[in-house]
Amino acid sequence: MSRGLSWDEQKKFIDLTTPGQPGNPFPPEHQARNYALWLTYYQTGISLVEGLALRGVDLTVNGHEQTIAVGDGEHTNVRRIPITNCLARVLHDFIVQTRRGYAAAKRSPYVFLDDAGPLGENDVLVMAEEIRLAMGEVDELSVSVLHMTWEERISKAVEESGLLHSEGEALKRYLRGTKLSRVEELSLRLQDKLFDHAAAKRPFGLETIKERAARADVKGALAILDKAAPSVPPDAGDELPHETSPGSDANKA
Repeated sequence: MSRGLSWDEQKKFIDLTTPGQPGNPFPPEHQARNYALWLTYYQTGISLVEGLALRGVDLTVNGHEQTIAVGDGEHTNVRRIPITNCLARVLHDFIVQTRRGYAAAKRSPYVFLDDAGPLGENDVLVMAEEIRLAMGEVDELSVSVLHMTWEERISKAVEESGLLHSEGEALKRYLRGTKLSRVEELSLRLQDKLFDHAAAKRPFGLETIKERAARADVKGALAILDKAAPSVPPDAGDELPHETSPGSDANKA
């Protein structure tokens, strides 16, 4: 598959991975964990390794600024990504209600684990194949496919947000955690001169990608993205009011 999931495939993916839904391929005791994991991949576009590396301290699911911190600083930039109220609620509920039931919960800082310890890449690959088989008529289902799906959605959201070309590209690079060389950064600044009339009026400085992304409306773009994505069942927190936040225990995974 050289593309992301279609609209109907996305809805089917969400339906099948939601706990308690008919056709969910996972044992009941693992459905909440697997749903939280796969919804994180689906909504944020992070890599397979970044998802498995999430620790309790990396999650902020309380208050008005829900985020996850990802990136190892070597392969991708360390960054804090805004997440939707829905994903914050799903992560909160998993950590508070279900995660503590795994034997390794007290001795491991990682969010996603089993009784023996943190989940590994092979565990995710096995899950992906189980989801693919349950969906039927899907040639490939993987974290990479979900990333391509996310890329298509975020590109559309950025386009519709009215951001300048350079700001939209900076936003996407920031969310991806793209690492650039000094030469590449200079090249991008020159491209800004060509593509954005507004950018041509600004001093030619070497502001960082993070600074440029911060100037873009990151939260606003993700809000558009959230609306563009197939909704999850209301009982999973899709209708959670913005001013309502999960309890603080969720940050103590």
